[in-house]
Amino acid sequence: MNAKVRIPAKVRRRSTGRLEDDERRLDVARRRLQGYPHELFTLARLVTRIQKRQVDLGNSILKPHRLNYVEYTALMALYGSEAQALTASELSDVTGEKSANITRLCDELVSKGLIDRDRGMDRQAQRAGAAHGIG
Repeated sequence: MNAKVRIPAKVRRRSTGRLEDDERRLDVARRRLQGYPHELFTLARLVTRIQKRQVDLGNSILKPHRLNYVEYTALMALYGSEAQALTASELSDVTGEKSANITRLCDELVSKGLIDRDRGMDRQAQRAGAAHGIG
């Protein structure tokens, strides 16, 4: 695949100024608290920022396909499982979404024709699976 991927300008602009705000808060905390673990705080903030940028970039790439990052993650988990099927609880674990959001997520993927639900099982163990003929 030779497609070029660019980070949209609005995604690039989001990070400006925030690191400086973090640094100011870190300096205040350092002055107020002896032994404050500023290295851990800095690392945690950087990891959070990288993860947020990854999701924003992923969403911008997936938007033309009418998908978002969470939907994509769920689909990849389904396609990667042996039976191409997972329970709601397994999808929740994989996507990091609360179980309350999994029903909405599955409804959206069903409406797009990307997954099917097996309603023959009891409600607790319903499985979402890759739609017929996909994968």
